Amino acid sequence: MRVLAQLLFIILLMQTVAAQEAVQIDVPAEAAAQFAAAEAYKDQNQFEQSQQIYSGLRTKYPNSFTIAYNYGRLLAQMKEYQKSAEVLAAALKTGEGRGQIPDPSIYNTIGYVHIMLGDFDQAIECFKTAAAPKIYDLLADATQMKLRNNTGYALMLADRYEESLQEFTQAKQLGSRKAVDNIEKVKSLIETQEKQSPDIPGIFAVVIHSTKSKEQLNDITQALMEKIQPAASKNQQDLGKPVVYLAKSGMYFITLASNSSYAKAQELLTTVRKVVNDAFVSSTTNWEPYQIAGELLPPPQEATVRGKDNDGK
Repeated sequence: MRVLAQLLFIILLMQTVAAQEAVQIDVPAEAAAQFAAAEAYKDQNQFEQSQQIYSGLRTKYPNSFTIAYNYGRLLAQMKEYQKSAEVLAAALKTGEGRGQIPDPSIYNTIGYVHIMLGDFDQAIECFKTAAAPKIYDLLADATQMKLRNNTGYALMLADRYEESLQEFTQAKQLGSRKAVDNIEKVKSLIETQEKQSPDIPGIFAVVIHSTKSKEQLNDITQALMEKIQPAASKNQQDLGKPVVYLAKSGMYFITLASNSSYAKAQELLTTVRKVVNDAFVSSTTNWEPYQIAGELLPPPQEATVRGKDNDGK
């Protein structure tokens, strides 16, 4: 088995070498084998082995854009976002110092990392830079799609909903399935912002997750509660029982502080975003309660469906 595993790794390594030939713009010849090995380990999700190689390469070849960029991407996959941001910034500085960025997708990657760090304005700036024609036109179609979706996501988290909707719509046109779900979120946020008075009590909640799959709702809810509860307890905030709502689109929304005033939900949001950075406050008037604290609720009667006269558009 060990011999077979070694053979498989060698095959993967050879494939990685071939795949990386186009991007090894400034990887020294003597470092090519190590670089390919680091990428092969990364592709196998053996992140620690990959990081060990990349750390050595980064020290030995500090002026290589490609090594720094790929190392920064690895760190992002490992969720070491602060360190990733630092390494990616160094890669960008190297490329800009030469007057040309070897791989313009770095702006999208840096923007994503800043989203994960909660630096939404910085993320938006990175995405806007990547959207400039001289850079955007060089991006692969899949990267353009991710860029539009990421830009919309950052704008949504920065409470710039109309701009966010425009970006998600473009991402949808490029084929992004995630954009379809994100459009649902933004429309809910726009409704909350424009059609509901913040002074009205009892119709708001903090959304901590959304999905179209109901299979793992309980597991996801429990995992998120374990992350959020310590922060809320420290601030003496009551989370209440987690409530899952079902939208007409088929999207499930896991929420906290259901039936809160807008002000109370916003106050809790500040705490929740410390551990779930894409949480948001939404009106629940057009959603139906699906389950409370993991217990399913009976389906509503047709005559009592909330928001029955609203077309949800």
